[in-house]
Amino acid sequence: MEIYMIRSFFQYLGAKKTNLYFYPDIVSANKIHLNDYWIKNVHGLYYPNKESQSIVIVCHGNAGSVYNRRHLSAAINDMGHSCYLLEYPGFGKTHQQTISEEQIIKSALTAIKHWDRKYQNLILYGESIGCTIATKLASIYSFPKIILQSGPCSISDMIYHFTSVPLLGYVEYCFNSEENIKELKGEPKIYILHSKTDEIVPYEQSLKLSELLRASGKTNSLIKIKGSHNAPRIPWGRIL
Repeated sequence: MEIYMIRSFFQYLGAKKTNLYFYPDIVSANKIHLNDYWIKNVHGLYYPNKESQSIVIVCHGNAGSVYNRRHLSAAINDMGHSCYLLEYPGFGKTHQQTISEEQIIKSALTAIKHWDRKYQNLILYGESIGCTIATKLASIYSFPKIILQSGPCSISDMIYHFTSVPLLGYVEYCFNSEENIKELKGEPKIYILHSKTDEIVPYEQSLKLSELLRASGKTNSLIKIKGSHNAPRIPWGRIL
């Protein structure tokens, strides 16, 4: 009975597409930031490198906002690339009550089409739960390079890891890299980064994803990094 109730609870929340997985920071629309960049109704932060013909599009994690990711854009700029920190609907200046994968993907595709007209190369960078967004986008659009940092193989896999409760229904299929990689477009270079001391998302999640990619004929590089989930040490020179 207890397992059934837990499963039903997660299925209900998933079906309602509530903020089960997300802890966004909300920022006033009146607050001006030098790097604010709107593409129709999609918000993000744009850090250009005028010498580069490539841009790294960052799909962030489940908490905070793009304003907490300046360290990523700085490192990416230092490696000679432009950077766009995509903001999910419901985060930062994009105010709405609920957050769903469908809404995030819709916003991301709007941004991708915009940047594809301005840059020769688009690189995807997924951070934590943003890895599942990145793989979903890569199942729709072809990218030359995909970087997946400290991400779960799927949300349902993470829930099972902590509760031993298998899930069915909406929660099982949303935010799911395991399903997304079955439809991966093109032959991208794939780098998977994860620390064995990650205290939030187990390293085994990335190991599983790497093995699933290889089983589907997609080569990838699984790189063991140091640090914690929120303070990873990224070997930028190896991936960019």
